[in-house]
Amino acid sequence: MHSQSQSDRFITHIQGKAGRLEPLFVAAWIGVSMFSAPLPGQELALDRLATRCDYTAGRITSHDPKGSNQDFWVIAPGETRVLAEITGPGSIVHFRDNITSDEPHHLQLHVLRIYWDGEREPSVEVPIGDFFGIGFVFTEKTSSALMNIDQRRGSITDPAASGAARNCYIPMPFARSARMTLTNEGKQRSLHWFELNYRSYAQLPPNQRYFHAQYRQATPPPEGPYLILDATGDGHLIGCVLSIKNNDGGWWGEGDEIVFVDGKQTIQGTGSEDYFCQSYGLRPGCFPYYGVTVLEGMRPVKPVFSSA
Repeated sequence: MHSQSQSDRFITHIQGKAGRLEPLFVAAWIGVSMFSAPLPGQELALDRLATRCDYTAGRITSHDPKGSNQDFWVIAPGETRVLAEITGPGSIVHFRDNITSDEPHHLQLHVLRIYWDGEREPSVEVPIGDFFGIGFVFTEKTSSALMNIDQRRGSITDPAASGAARNCYIPMPFARSARMTLTNEGKQRSLHWFELNYRSYAQLPPNQRYFHAQYRQATPPPEGPYLILDATGDGHLIGCVLSIKNNDGGWWGEGDEIVFVDGKQTIQGTGSEDYFCQSYGLRPGCFPYYGVTVLEGMRPVKPVFSSA
């Protein structure tokens, strides 16, 4: 979500029944993993390639200062590493990440936090796998406008599979400063390769919004509609990732998304698979603004028609 101030309230629910829900805003999914992103992360502005840019490009990486090929950081159990501290005004435009570890579920055990303009509480606080759309730590090749993941090594069902590079292209502007950290909450050390590309401006372009990401999980979820987002401010939602493990069996996806803005219900959808731009169940596949990255154990859904 991108926001500017703390005034209005925006609440999103998804109504349904499942054994486990694991949503993340914005960004992040094996029972079922799916995403919906109504806005592109980067404009394909080929007609502006020859236009003079009004920013200076910068990059922060895990490069080996000795010039060798040890271009990774070792993160010990319990350690927090500062990946980047940038003075503004500026905007992060690309974040590439690769963590290698033999510890199962290490993508859930590394927590990403991002702070804007010196704030004490992070605007982003989420397991790094879920940030990139990896639910239940099962990595699959993904291609979308906002997130891209290359082919992993090993089996998709291996919770310690590694080697895949994860890329985020969501623009994240800031006025005074940006600070990004990664904490290893596991019991084994990990190796971390990363690259962060940003732009520095003399003056930030107008009408920019701060990026925020909310993460929730529940096993089992509470009765009634499941809360996905509860936010205040002058902003807009740019995407949702939902991961579900259905312990009850059968089809879970007839719950509607329900959106409340400023205390009033403004949107109600027609089913969970419809919200993720599919119909009559779900099928794996990735597209620019929606997709199902991982799908297992689903039976074909036969349409049923009835008259009122």
